[in-house]
Amino acid sequence: MEKKESIHGIEKIALHKNAIELNNRVNINNHPMTENITLNFVPKPKRTITVSELIFAYKSCESTLFRVPTWNSKRSCISSFRYVLKYLGITEDQDTRYLGGRHPKTGLVIPKHYLQTNPQGWSRLHVAKSLFSRNMIDWYDQQGIETCHLSHWTNCRVKGVPPQKFIPTTEINKIIEKCEEQKFQNINFYKAYLLGYGLGLRNCEMRRAKWSDLYEDLDGNKCIRIHEPKRGGEIQDRPCDAHYWNRIMEMRDFEDLILSCPENVLKRHFPVFLKEECGVQSRRSVHLLRKYCGHRIMRSNDIYSASKALGHADTKITDQIYSGLPTIRATQVG
Repeated sequence: MEKKESIHGIEKIALHKNAIELNNRVNINNHPMTENITLNFVPKPKRTITVSELIFAYKSCESTLFRVPTWNSKRSCISSFRYVLKYLGITEDQDTRYLGGRHPKTGLVIPKHYLQTNPQGWSRLHVAKSLFSRNMIDWYDQQGIETCHLSHWTNCRVKGVPPQKFIPTTEINKIIEKCEEQKFQNINFYKAYLLGYGLGLRNCEMRRAKWSDLYEDLDGNKCIRIHEPKRGGEIQDRPCDAHYWNRIMEMRDFEDLILSCPENVLKRHFPVFLKEECGVQSRRSVHLLRKYCGHRIMRSNDIYSASKALGHADTKITDQIYSGLPTIRATQVG
C-alpha cells in the first residue's frame, strides 16, 4: 500500500511541476523561429492583367511543383492560343476578364462559343488550353494574378487528337540503305539512324541520350534509360532490340553524349538528309524512324513488347497506331 501511495505522490508532483512550467513558459510570439511568420495574414488583392501579360507569364513559368512544358511546347500552345483569339476578335491588349465573359450571339462562354461556331478548330483549342491547366492556374494565383474568370477555359472539355494510324511502305528499304552508308561518311547521321530506327527514340530523346543510359539488367535484357520522358516522371527504362543496342555500343567513345554534335545536326541537317537522299515525304522525317521501329518490333515480337520499347503509357496507344490488320491463316478443311 505504501508503494502505491508513493507512486501516486510522484504522479501528483509531476503534474504539479508541468503546471508550473506551463504557467512560466516563454511567449511563443517572441520566439526567433516565428519572426518570419505572420498570424492572420491578409494577402494583397489579386491583380487583373492583359492577355499579352498572361502569355508572357505562361512563357516565363518555372516551377518544381509540377512538370512545366518545354519551350517548344509553350511556343506551340501560344501560337494556337493566338489563333483562337484572332478568330474570336480578342486582341492581346484587352483585359483577361473578357476571356471569362459570354458571347452576345450565342450566350455561351467564350471557349464553348468558339467550339460551336468553329467546330473544325477544336484541335487548336485543345492545344491552347495548356495555358489554363490546373497547374498553370495555381501558378498564376501564386504570382498574384486574378484567375477566377479563367475557370471556363480550364473546365471546357475538348476531345483529344486521335492518333494517326501508321501505314508502312517500301520506302524503309531505301532509308536503311542510305543510312547504312553513313557509317563511313557521317557518323552522327548513322548514330541518329540507329537510335531512331533501332531503339525507337524521339528526336529530343536522341539529343539527351548518354552512353551511361545504355545498360544490361540481371536477366540479360538490353535497356536504355530515358530522362524526362514524354508521359511524365523523371526517368523511364525501356527494353531495346539487342541487335541495334550492340551496334550502338560498338561505337562507344569517351564522350558523355552519344550524339556529341551541335543541336542543328538533328534539327535541320539530318531531316534534310532523310528527305533529299532517302526520299522521305513525311513532315516529321526523324520521327518516322521511330514509327518503323515500333512496327518492326511489333511484327517480330508482340504489341506489348512494342509498347514498352516505345515508352507508351498504354498498349491501347500502340494498338491504335501500329497494329493494322491481322494476318489470318487459311482454315484447314477435313
